[in-house]
Amino acid sequence: METTIACPACRKKHPLPTQSPACTRCGLDFTSLMEVRDAAARARRHALDHLRAGAYEDALASATESWNLQHHAASARIAYLTCLVQGDFDSAAEWRNSHRGT
Repeated sequence: METTIACPACRKKHPLPTQSPACTRCGLDFTSLMEVRDAAARARRHALDHLRAGAYEDALASATESWNLQHHAASARIAYLTCLVQGDFDSAAEWRNSHRGT
């Protein structure tokens, strides 16, 4: 499955990683979008590391940070698992439902 980014200005889809940090149709610079995507990925990695270490509050905070930057199903799954481990089943159900359609 190829990952793509849609240009926010003209909606042209570009494969990731892009060869150029700009849209080939309208010229919009993708640099900021790629920085947000990278920050979300870092937060997801931190959340997973915290979860593995048993630092559940930090795991949930990092997963939430990642989700707020980019609605990625992996962020919601980490938050879901963290809530389950903590016995917070209501929040776990919310996280389970949040990533549908992403």
